[in-house]
Amino acid sequence: MRSLFAPLLERLSELGRRVRMLVRRERFDRELEDEMRLHREMKEREFVEAGVSREEAHYAARRRFGNATLLKESSRSAWGWTWLEDTVQDVRYAFRSLRRNPGFVSVVVFSLALGIGANSTIFSVMNTLLYRPLPYHGADRLAAIWETPLGHADQRQAPPIAELLDWRKQNHVFEDIALTSGTESSILSGTDGPEPIRIQDVTPNFFDLLGMKPILGRIFTADEMQELTQTVILSDSFWKRHFN
Repeated sequence: MRSLFAPLLERLSELGRRVRMLVRRERFDRELEDEMRLHREMKEREFVEAGVSREEAHYAARRRFGNATLLKESSRSAWGWTWLEDTVQDVRYAFRSLRRNPGFVSVVVFSLALGIGANSTIFSVMNTLLYRPLPYHGADRLAAIWETPLGHADQRQAPPIAELLDWRKQNHVFEDIALTSGTESSILSGTDGPEPIRIQDVTPNFFDLLGMKPILGRIFTADEMQELTQTVILSDSFWKRHFN
């Protein structure tokens, strides 16, 4: 009965043989060349003993034996990893070529760095905007609604508050609808010097819709929206920077 470990031992033996051939490539080539020459000489001796002249026997033996280069390549494919040897040779050739042309190396390195940097930046943006879920409760159920001005199909704008209230009354699809103006730039005065800041106008239900609660204080109330009071919720970084 054949041992269950026999296939594994055969595979390990095959792996070891291929590794030895790869490490001792020059020795393998010499042994292969000697063996091929021995077979040619034996075939040539057979022709001579059969009455063929030595010169004709020499050419006849080479024809019978076949293409020596092709036989070498076939033997290397059967006994080693041809693809790995070709890869190593290509890498060595590439390094030699680059060493002879330092200017070309600089261009290649710069192009690779520029390409890798651009791809990394694009991936970071795409990962943040498209692939990574938004940091809100039920982010997969959020949707953005925009208005398109007549005659400007490529433009988008948020609706006015009066229209938003009308949408909420007639809504039968969404759990709630909030309004945001989008992020805008402004200048903060009254500090050590003018400071550029980012602001965003939102309706009171904006934070409830996103499932967010302030760390300190409260969110906006409906009365503040009716009265259009200037109530502000500060970001954590702004609070720490100005109020410690």
